[in-house]
Amino acid sequence: MLALGAMSAMALAVYATFLGTEGEAYRFLRRYGVVVYFGFGYLAQLALMQRAARRGALPAGVIAAQSWIAVAMLGLGLANVVAGLAVPDPAAKNRWENVFEWWLGLLMVGWYAVLALGWRRQGLAMELTRHDPL
Repeated sequence: MLALGAMSAMALAVYATFLGTEGEAYRFLRRYGVVVYFGFGYLAQLALMQRAARRGALPAGVIAAQSWIAVAMLGLGLANVVAGLAVPDPAAKNRWENVFEWWLGLLMVGWYAVLALGWRRQGLAMELTRHDPL
């Protein structure tokens, strides 16, 4: 799960680094960044959800909500593939790809919001403290 999350974060960094540039290299890096970010991020979410469900670390309602969001993300990913094959016009294909990516991003953020609510329900908290070196 950690490796998937780290690779997903690195792909997002690659994508963000090359925003606003033009040319084939940008197109390749954008596609690479988006596919790896969403794909590995999704797999990391599934791994976390499976581990939390197995250990009873989150309420069943939270796992159920995350599962529905995961199914919706999978459906959007499949719809993106179908649209890529079915839409002949490159400009229209680009617009649909952007629509699917934004909705997928919204669902991915929603999944993390549900996770945060589950942690809150469990009474989990994090405290940041400063440790002065000797």
